[in-house]
Amino acid sequence: MSMNRDNTASVLSPEQIHELVTKPFLDAATATVIGTVVPTNAMQLRVPIITADPDSTFVAEGAEIDITATTVGEVVATPAKVAALSVLTSELVADSEFNALEIVGNGLIRSLASQTDHAFFTADVGGETPPGIADVTGVNEIAAGAVVNTDAFAEAVNAAESVGASLSAFVCNPATALKLAQLKQGDGSNLPLLGSDPTTPTRKQIQGVPLMVNRYVADNTVWGVDKRYTIIALRKDAELITDYSAFFTSDRVAVRAIQRVAFAFPFPESIQKITLSDPSS
Repeated sequence: MSMNRDNTASVLSPEQIHELVTKPFLDAATATVIGTVVPTNAMQLRVPIITADPDSTFVAEGAEIDITATTVGEVVATPAKVAALSVLTSELVADSEFNALEIVGNGLIRSLASQTDHAFFTADVGGETPPGIADVTGVNEIAAGAVVNTDAFAEAVNAAESVGASLSAFVCNPATALKLAQLKQGDGSNLPLLGSDPTTPTRKQIQGVPLMVNRYVADNTVWGVDKRYTIIALRKDAELITDYSAFFTSDRVAVRAIQRVAFAFPFPESIQKITLSDPSS
């Protein structure tokens, strides 16, 4: 939490900032749900990766063990600032029966989560936006064609397992999710092909892997990820402060929210990209 000047005030106390600001941000963003969040106070998060394992061999008791090299690389994630600013009239802040500042602050946090997902799932955003999963090279691509069953997803699960990964989530946009939800177990059947997650009945599963929905995933694309290798670098807790001076001449109050975030994908081969096509194509 940043130090506040005399003319600024925190919407929430320092004790509340993680529980009521950072945690809702983490819960609201799909990226932080499907990934492993790593807090850091550094300018960069360096994620070590093993590019070649050492050799091993059976040796006699008491014999010298040959020294073999381990090839180590790293993926560097540089958290970038995602920010939102809203302005309220002093009358609304003073006269509202609800805590207007906190309500607006919560909306700003949701906006930060939305922009984080936009960066995570959208390719070539540019500017100050950190590269996301759609910018990763070396992922396993599966051309599923016009999907009538879950074979492509079984292939994705198997492909991940063949490189030592385990898919923890599939993610697609709402339109693609609807196509998958409308698949039936067979001709003339009204039973959906997709299963349900026993822990969350409204969430679907494909091949035992939870299916999540986010509007920023490209049409006819489904990502499969392993949570262990989907790193979300979070620099410090979110900031949520008010300032009564910036709009002094118009008697308004500014509410600002800031979060610093970046993404790292140390094991691109574990990522599965399934591309679908329409049945008519």
